[in-house]
Amino acid sequence: MKKVNLFFVSLVALVTLSVGFSSCGGGSGSSNSSISSIEDLKGKTWQYTQSGAQYWFKLKINNDNTFEGWTASPSDGKWGNPVTGSYSVMSTEQRDIENGRQIFMISLGNVESTLKGLRYLIIYKGDTQIRFASNPSYYDPSFVVANQTDANPWN
Repeated sequence: MKKVNLFFVSLVALVTLSVGFSSCGGGSGSSNSSISSIEDLKGKTWQYTQSGAQYWFKLKINNDNTFEGWTASPSDGKWGNPVTGSYSVMSTEQRDIENGRQIFMISLGNVESTLKGLRYLIIYKGDTQIRFASNPSYYDPSFVVANQTDANPWN
């Protein structure tokens, strides 16, 4: 039990440190399509591949309300096998209390062991990026920002 808690604490610290890097782009090769609804996410792949991060994340949102998610260390050289599951839309009408912007929130279910505890998506309407978060709060300090891309980050 202590080993799992230590791992989780280490992960939260790592992700929190990565937040500073997320403002620098968070990935390789992004698209400029803004997100206006949950439908805009479907059939697309999102990646967080920030240089210097201990872990990279990749998420494909399928058209049938399922997803495929990957976690890899940059030194792995490949994504490996994905975790799969169904996602659920938690909210499409919430607004950020600081700036009033509309946000969408999606739960990826209980995939903590594979996506390193990042099991929620927070999307600001009109943005071109999504945020992976460890809790369903748009002010979660442990989020990482992902760009829309399916490029191979090891090339």
